[in-house]
Amino acid sequence: MPLCSQVCSKTNSYFKESSARCVDCGDAIRNAVALLVACVFAIVLIVGLVSTVRSSWQPRNATAASVLLQARRLYQVWRQLGMQSKVKQAIGFYQVVASTPTVFDVSLPDESYANWVRALSWPAFVDSIFLPGKCYSENYLALLLSGSLWPWGAIAAGLVASVAWESACKGKRQRPSPSWRGTIARGVGRILPFALLLTFLCVVSASTRVFKTFLCDSFVFEDGDAANDYKPVYRSYLHDDYSLDCSSSEYRRSRNWAYALIALWPAGIPFFYSLFLGLNRKAIYDRKPNELSRSIGFLHRDYK
Repeated sequence: MPLCSQVCSKTNSYFKESSARCVDCGDAIRNAVALLVACVFAIVLIVGLVSTVRSSWQPRNATAASVLLQARRLYQVWRQLGMQSKVKQAIGFYQVVASTPTVFDVSLPDESYANWVRALSWPAFVDSIFLPGKCYSENYLALLLSGSLWPWGAIAAGLVASVAWESACKGKRQRPSPSWRGTIARGVGRILPFALLLTFLCVVSASTRVFKTFLCDSFVFEDGDAANDYKPVYRSYLHDDYSLDCSSSEYRRSRNWAYALIALWPAGIPFFYSLFLGLNRKAIYDRKPNELSRSIGFLHRDYK
């Protein structure tokens, strides 16, 4: 299809190839809030389901009890087969595969296979649902920040909800209520496993997006003439967004943010994982788990 036929005459809209129509981008702030609310809802739902399966609670309804029993059996099979380590390896592998076209300038073989692999690029995939990149083609910095920071926003919102839940439960406990410091610690311990899971799912694709900020392509802008010894004049544009000139102030601002995001994702996540493991190495080696070592079980439980 010619590119000129893909231009939408409506403002604040983009052309969606799958449906061959123009889609309204909507309000950026509203979309960002919707993304954050959806992530928090997903985290709360997962926390509730996992906590229910792991608990000894039994519902009175026969159907619900049967469903819960099957879920607990599946959970036991999952643990006995060591599926967590296998799924982690598969996700990590395919996220690296998804970033390969950017690094080596190659394409994935089959279109359906490529779409499935790209779906594992969690920040880009989730971000594209609520904040389509084509809506922000003239503001690369907004796209960079939204794709890199929404997981941390979801973690922060989940942490607040977890601490609030612990605070609400203080008065209902029969034993003496913990201090506010203890309440915050329990709230952090409750959300930490899911924070580790979310960062693990996002670290490769988020790091790829950050490093794409430094990838510029050069094009011949003017042929050489006698005034400049017949040397052609080149201009560089961002590979991820050819509308952004790599010599512009907007690109320099995006690049500066990318340097900061390196400390948050490709450098920060391995550092924090190593820090958590180092602080709990004695409890892990001696197999005498404490509250924190149990919370970071996602990092070490697969190893013996």
